[in-house]
Amino acid sequence: MFKSDETIDIVIIDNLEKAPMMEERLFYVRGDATDEETLLRANLPRAKGFIIFADQITQDNYATKDPLLVDGKTLLVATAITSIEEKTKTSIHVTAEVINQKHIRLFERVKAD
Repeated sequence: MFKSDETIDIVIIDNLEKAPMMEERLFYVRGDATDEETLLRANLPRAKGFIIFADQITQDNYATKDPLLVDGKTLLVATAITSIEEKTKTSIHVTAEVINQKHIRLFERVKAD
């Protein structure tokens, strides 16, 4: 992404103790991506786009492997973004990684690709 647009900044949101990597134009916000306050600290209303990666850690922490848990968390993040879009009257392109293909239709309601 850095190479495709030299003016772009990237913000990573996660609950890790410290940033997973340090780069110029890369920022880290520690917190829950479903939380409005965290998304606002990440300056979401000024974002051109938002990519939600499936949280494999959620999947790995349960004895019963259930892609519903992973996709459910992804959908919560997408819904939180949609909520902020509505409040701030902004439009943010959201791309979401979905584990179970039959869940894709549910992401259309939150305008996520």
